[in-house]
Amino acid sequence: MKAHTSHASSKRPARGRGPRRRSGGHKPTFHARPEPPVIAYEQTAFDPAPIPFEKFGLDARLLSGIQDLGWAETRSVQSGVIPLALEGHDVIACAETGTGKTAAFLVPILQRFLREGPRDAKTRALVLAPTRELAVQIEDQVDRKSTRLNSSHVSESRMP
Repeated sequence: MKAHTSHASSKRPARGRGPRRRSGGHKPTFHARPEPPVIAYEQTAFDPAPIPFEKFGLDARLLSGIQDLGWAETRSVQSGVIPLALEGHDVIACAETGTGKTAAFLVPILQRFLREGPRDAKTRALVLAPTRELAVQIEDQVDRKSTRLNSSHVSESRMP
């Protein structure tokens, strides 16, 4: 039996040193990931002027709940979002804190619930919030806007 030793004059590099070569001359195969689909969103210009909530043709119960909050007309972001959302369009909107974004998406959701009537116990809207504090604020908004709605239209659940 011969012992293999590493000498400076050896033709093979010692293990762990130098580049490693694959036998057989095979190159590694890389599988390209498919590109995610591009979702086209178009920017829509809108008039940020306040719109009276009565002009949206909202259910009387929802309109009454909005009036109970002391709201007579929309804020800028609501003027842009509510009409499009009521028509069934998907909307992405950006606005600063305290500008009425929550109402901008909740009013059309609640209106749709009222228009379609009660359904089986299926999820019809899912609102995700990045923080627990924001989720609680959204829940409070739902409670305040839906005070005059039948409880079968709106129910909330929170993760513990």
